[in-house]
Amino acid sequence: MSASKIPWCDKTWSPFTGCNHCSPGCDHCYAKVLCWRFAVKWKLPAKNPFAVTWHQDWFDRPDFGKPCRVFVGPMTDLFHPDVSTELLDMVLKKIAYYKEHTFIVLTKRPELMEDKIYGVMGENFSRELGGGDYLPNLWFGVSVCAQDEIWKISKLMEITAAKRFVSFEPLLGRIQPTPEMKKLDWIIAGGETGPGARECDTAWISRLAEFGQENKIPFFFKGWGSRQKSRPWTLPRQFPKRKDDGK
Repeated sequence: MSASKIPWCDKTWSPFTGCNHCSPGCDHCYAKVLCWRFAVKWKLPAKNPFAVTWHQDWFDRPDFGKPCRVFVGPMTDLFHPDVSTELLDMVLKKIAYYKEHTFIVLTKRPELMEDKIYGVMGENFSRELGGGDYLPNLWFGVSVCAQDEIWKISKLMEITAAKRFVSFEPLLGRIQPTPEMKKLDWIIAGGETGPGARECDTAWISRLAEFGQENKIPFFFKGWGSRQKSRPWTLPRQFPKRKDDGK
C-alpha cells in the first residue's frame, strides 16, 4: 500500500506483481521495468522477475486510512491467466471487508473477467452473481489504446459491476465511439508517458471528452503525455459518484 502518483486514485495496493505483453499499450510497460529493477528487493523470480508473483506481506498490511480510491494491482493484471481463483478470492474478500473504500481494477484481459469473477460458485459471497449481487465498492475497467481494441468494451459491458469504465491510456490512435460506450460510468484518457513515449494527437482526446460531455459520462483527463508537456491541461477531471453513499 502506498500513496499514488496516479491522479485518478488516492492509493495503490499490489498483492501481485508480474504480467506479460498483450497489447501495443504494453510496449513501454513501467511495471516491467520496476520489477526487473527491484527484483532482489521484492524477492521476485530470478529467471523472470516479471512472472506473476503473489506477495503475502503486501496483501496483509494495507493501511487504507480514511475512505479513499484504491487502484488494485498497478504492477499486474488481476485477470491474468496465471492468477488463481483462490488468490483472487482473497483479494475480493478484503475488498468486501473494507466497504468504505472504493477499489478500482483495470484489466487488458476482459475476456477472462466473467469466468474468473463469477464463473466459480461457492462460499465466497463476492461471487453471488446468480441473484444479481455484486460488490458495491468495486469498479471494473478495461484499457483500450486504439480502435482495434474497442471490442474490449463489449466484454466489459457483459459484466455486472458497481461502475464500469475505460482507460484510453496510452491513447495511440483516434477512437470512434460506439453505442455501447454510452453506458459507461467513467472515461479516462491520456497520452503515453516515460522513455520512448509515442505522440498523442490532441484531437483524439478532445473527441473523447466531447463524447463524455454529450452523454453525461464523467471524463478524467490524465494528461497529454511526455510528448506534449508544454501544452496546458485545460480539460476537466471528473469522477463518478458511488451510488451507496454519494462518494
